[in-house]
Amino acid sequence: MSSVWLITGCSSGFGHDLALCALKRGDKVIATSRGNVEERLVDLKQAGADVLALDVTADPTELECIAKQAIGIYGAVDILVNNAGYVLQGAMEENNAEDIQKQFNANFFGVINVTRAFLPHFRERKSGAIAMIGSRGGFMGFPGVGSYIATKYALAGLTECLACELRPLNIKVTCIEPGDFRTSVWKGDNSKKPARHIPDYDETAGVMAKHLTEDFHQPGDPIKGAQRIFEALKGEGFARGKTLPVRLALGDDSYGNILDWSARRMTEAKEWKEWSTGTDF
Repeated sequence: MSSVWLITGCSSGFGHDLALCALKRGDKVIATSRGNVEERLVDLKQAGADVLALDVTADPTELECIAKQAIGIYGAVDILVNNAGYVLQGAMEENNAEDIQKQFNANFFGVINVTRAFLPHFRERKSGAIAMIGSRGGFMGFPGVGSYIATKYALAGLTECLACELRPLNIKVTCIEPGDFRTSVWKGDNSKKPARHIPDYDETAGVMAKHLTEDFHQPGDPIKGAQRIFEALKGEGFARGKTLPVRLALGDDSYGNILDWSARRMTEAKEWKEWSTGTDF
């Protein structure tokens, strides 16, 4: 059955590749981006997508108007994918308060406000799927991207709560947590350098900064990743007949990292059981 997708952040990366994947599978796509979408999303429009300007950091009232406009195109939106965001680099002390706030506005509060704008429509229809594009960084921390990681932890927590609230309404919610894919996540507007450099962090945050200069050597194929996201949200392929998890690892590295992280947490919990327990009245 054909579905209508609305995807944020479609000018590059997973947003762009997922939009193309959905179009090729015969679905309808409303592709969004900041700025001049006629230029930024020209290839998606040529491929058959409807394009809308949508800045996730806009005022909630404006986002509600954009949501109504989007719903009016086909009369419904079946799948909402919150993909827009960027990476703020640097050790926490190297980031200023303004940059950290902007990071949360785009990666977390923007997701909340876009989702809230569409929720009345999903509730009315008692159906649909809402996906957050998180990160394996929503499970574990890395030096040099603390603000970004914090937004992904927050996004994972939001997803788990939202899934509980919307499950009785037959609305699926998931946080897809990719590992390293060859997207443009570290290029241009998708990544921002820290406000200042502190040499004491060269062996931690500095190592991550060097790693980020090796962009486009990541193991993950974004086209394959987009295909997996499509199948999970549509319940096709491997996902057919399965319950969509609230948190879903994407990529060999993400899968392995999350298993390792979970094992370490289990080991720590058991080692510290005597300290953790015995505090009840």
